[in-house]
Amino acid sequence: MNIEIHENEERWYFNQKWIKSYFSFSYADYHNHKRPWFGKLLVLNEDHVQPGEGFPARPHKDMEIISIPLEWELSHKDSLWNDTIVKKSSVQSISTGKWISHSEFNGNQEEELKVLHIWIESENHSGEPIYEQKKYLKKDRQNVWQILASWDPKDDANRIFQDAYISRINISQREVVPYKKRNPLHGVYYFVIDGKIKIDSHKLKTKDAAGVNDENPEHLIIWDSEESDVIAIEIPMMLKNTQYQTLSY
Repeated sequence: MNIEIHENEERWYFNQKWIKSYFSFSYADYHNHKRPWFGKLLVLNEDHVQPGEGFPARPHKDMEIISIPLEWELSHKDSLWNDTIVKKSSVQSISTGKWISHSEFNGNQEEELKVLHIWIESENHSGEPIYEQKKYLKKDRQNVWQILASWDPKDDANRIFQDAYISRINISQREVVPYKKRNPLHGVYYFVIDGKIKIDSHKLKTKDAAGVNDENPEHLIIWDSEESDVIAIEIPMMLKNTQYQTLSY
C-alpha cells in the first residue's frame, strides 16, 4: 500500500480573528511544496467562522466546490439567485462552470460555524454553473459508506462534474469496513473528522488524514478504540492544470 499520513498538526493554521482555518494543501499565501494537492483534489480546508461573519461575494470558475457543515449552518447566496441555509445534515455542491459568484456567512449570531470546504478540478469548464443541496441522515452511514457527491448520475448524491466520489461513514465498535474504489487507478484521501481508525497498520486520530495512491481495488478501514466519523475522497490522480498555487476564497 502506497500511503502518506498527514497528521492534524501538519495542517497550516490561519487566523484572521473572524475566521480560523486549517489548510491541508497549498492555499492563498500558504505554499506547501511537498503537498500542494492530492491529484485533482486541490483544497481541503476546515474553516471556523465567527458568529455573523463570512465571505463576501467573489467569483469562481472551473471548480467543483463542496461544502459540508460540521457544526451549525451556512448561509449561502449566489449569482444564480439561490439564497439558502445549508444545515449540518446537508451538503452543498457548486459546479462553477465558466463563472459564478457566491457569498457564504455564518447565519448564527451566537455560535461558531465549522465547515469543510473541498475543491476539485472540474470538467465543466465552459458550461453553465450548477447548484445543488441535499440532506443526508447520520443513521444511513452507520458502518456503511454514504455517498455525498458523485460523478455518476445514478447515485443518490450531489452531482459533481469530475470522475470523483465523496463518501462519509460513522464506524462503531470493533467494525472493519472496506472502502471499494470505483476505479482502481484512483487515489483516495481519507480525513478523520472525529475518532480513531487504522488503515492497514497506520493509525489516524481526529483531523489526521491519509492519502492512498495505489491500484488496490479496496482499502480496509478499521475501528480503533472510538466511534469515528470519516470522509473518503476518491479522485483521479492526474492533474490537468498545475497553476493552482494562488487558490483562495
